[in-house]
Amino acid sequence: QQALLAQHSSEASLTALRTRWQAAQGDASRTGQLQTLAATRRTQDQQLKQIASAMETSAAAVAQQHDALQALRQRYRAQQSVVNDKRQLLQQEQRIQSLEAHRHALQPGEACPLCGALEHPAIAAYQALDLSATEAALQAAEAALEQLKEQGENSKAALAAAQERQAGLQAQQLQLQTASAESVQQWQALQPAALDWQQPEQLSAALRQAQAQHTALQAALQQA
Repeated sequence: QQALLAQHSSEASLTALRTRWQAAQGDASRTGQLQTLAATRRTQDQQLKQIASAMETSAAAVAQQHDALQALRQRYRAQQSVVNDKRQLLQQEQRIQSLEAHRHALQPGEACPLCGALEHPAIAAYQALDLSATEAALQAAEAALEQLKEQGENSKAALAAAQERQAGLQAQQLQLQTASAESVQQWQALQPAALDWQQPEQLSAALRQAQAQHTALQAALQQA
């Protein structure tokens, strides 16, 4: 009977030892998972901070490009008005010049055949008209308008590129936020107790302790 009791006690001790070894094995595995997951969370956290900073810079770039484009559009409209005025002036001067023969027929004191006026004070001013200067001014205004148009197209393209970069960063941020949320859920599911994912040294120490416990119990189990 004593032998049976001793055998039963030995079997119970072996079962308890095996149970402790299995628990230690699970604890070591869980702590290892926590260490890996903590490293992932730290990386994701750093990446989220970097993306947030990049998005802030990108938003400023988009705003700057938008303001630059609006300013160019205002300058373009103003220059378009200048061009229109120059064109109208040139047309008027061309029309006046086309009446050159009629002006030469006018004599001081004689009535104008068109309006009946006896005085013709504008003849000298009309004779001083310089169409080449007006045409040159129009050409310069049109060249400035074309330059503003090109600048506006470049600015529009730069704005589109900045907006595209911002959209890409937003997509990256959303993807990373989703992955980070999943990591948080996995961390909580492992029930880390007092372990802190932001403390890698603490996690390394916990893993070493769990592995040592598992190794000691495995050795005891082999000797039993």
